[in-house]
Amino acid sequence: MKESSKGLTSGHMAECFVLLTTLGGECLEDMERLRRDEALAQMLGYAIPAPETARQWLDRFHDEEVMKRSPSSARGCFGLFWSPSFR
Repeated sequence: MKESSKGLTSGHMAECFVLLTTLGGECLEDMERLRRDEALAQMLGYAIPAPETARQWLDRFHDEEVMKRSPSSARGCFGLFWSPSFR
């Protein structure tokens, strides 16, 4: 797995988003609450990324052209986009 400049792999980043969702996070700023939990970081073996780092990681997957071409039916809950390949 490729490692980021912060030392986090894509797997670490995905795990952080799963944790954020599982623990009731509603937005990227809630990642800050996870960052302050020293026991969580110790258990994971790495520090949770800052909200801005998480946002930058997600932005790598954004493709405005795909969004423009996609029908509104491709948008799911909260306006999230589901690529046709994921259906």
